[in-house]
Amino acid sequence: MRITFSNIIKKYMNLRKILSVYEVVFGIAGIGMMFFLVGPKIFAEQVASGGLYAVLVCIFVLAIVFYSLSILAGILLFQMKQIGKSISIILHALQIPVFIVAGVEYLISLGLSLPIYFTLVGKTIGFKFNLFIGPQFSLAIGSDGFMLGLNVFAIILLILFMKVQVQQQ
Repeated sequence: MRITFSNIIKKYMNLRKILSVYEVVFGIAGIGMMFFLVGPKIFAEQVASGGLYAVLVCIFVLAIVFYSLSILAGILLFQMKQIGKSISIILHALQIPVFIVAGVEYLISLGLSLPIYFTLVGKTIGFKFNLFIGPQFSLAIGSDGFMLGLNVFAIILLILFMKVQVQQQ
């Protein structure tokens, strides 16, 4: 038998299990981040922000749902369930766009992200990329500037999730 990179991966690494663990670990990290870092700030804003408090709570709940779905998808994918694969594909497709347009900011990442984007802030036009490690959930209204981009790592993961083999139901 020839020793090739793909043979080593097939023999020693199970892509489905690795992706499952990735989703569960970063889903737990995302929930932890929301409750321990963001949650206290949101509740502190209750008095100060008035009407914006409802918006902050909605964003907080959306983030918890996103990270909870990631954990669920990871568990179901580990069990070779088709629904786990489907949820994973949807969650990673949601992580591809990165933008600030008309004051609305959108950047969601489960764990690893490599956004490549075109930006226009003030009089500066630029093309940038950043590597982020850890969960990110940025939905905002009233952001300054203009930014359009893609999360390259989410695209790579989406392709890998589509290649994962599961049981047909």
